[in-house]
Amino acid sequence: MSAVTTRLPLKGVFAILLAGLVVGSIVTIVVVRSPSPPGTTQNGYRLSPSVHSSEGEVGDGFPVYRLYVLEASPEVNLTDVRMNLEQDGTTVASLANMTGCGGTANSPLLADYILEISYTDEIGCTLSAGDWVTVSLLHNGLGHNYTIRIGRVGGGDFVTGSVDVPLPPTASFDAPVTTNGTVEIALASVSQLYAPERFGGILPDLSGPPNYLFWGDLRFGVLSMSRYTTITLEDRDGDGMLSAGDTFSFSNMGSVTPGSYGFTLSWRDGGHLATATFP
Repeated sequence: MSAVTTRLPLKGVFAILLAGLVVGSIVTIVVVRSPSPPGTTQNGYRLSPSVHSSEGEVGDGFPVYRLYVLEASPEVNLTDVRMNLEQDGTTVASLANMTGCGGTANSPLLADYILEISYTDEIGCTLSAGDWVTVSLLHNGLGHNYTIRIGRVGGGDFVTGSVDVPLPPTASFDAPVTTNGTVEIALASVSQLYAPERFGGILPDLSGPPNYLFWGDLRFGVLSMSRYTTITLEDRDGDGMLSAGDTFSFSNMGSVTPGSYGFTLSWRDGGHLATATFP
């Protein structure tokens, strides 16, 4: 995974933050100067709320959180800056100094919990506005709180940020209902409400692998339209969240290979939640 060094204008950073909040990331950010109370800024050092995205394929994805440096005054040469990552209050990764103008931290949890923890320098090899921290997690890393501490080598923290990573919700389907060749499958339950983009769907094509009638991220409206079938997701209660009662529709299923189909609802950050079999 390579670091991106494109310079982002400040208004672009705020646009990214807004997009991250719309897709439903759960974020807590604390900026401190010890022993000052949480929420203060130490001498002009400030991090953004974390921005969530899901990467990887549906069914085998992983979460990525990025925290941007919004303010750093005075700037500090990165050779004098270290970064630590805590999981539930215990330090699990560290970058002793950033002689390479940023870098990737080492962690004994990399094999089981953490895919990557890195610091990316935008320009100048200094701790400065526009830099960002990336935390990528494996499935076992879900359901934990992570704290990023950026400070002076051998000294205290300049600033800290916190990311609360949710566990996947649980979900179930009602029995499929077929009317005039259209199959409807309603969600019977979803334990936590998120925007549909936090979920994915998989519907294999029985004509044989590796063909799929649908394999991708969810959204309300038309998910897929082909000469074989049209797949839609309807927000029945209009709340903008994937919730009980929202319904998947599969029309013209009579034109596809006959047999038993299984539609799987997945959590984009990794794992399958429920499967409905029809007809």
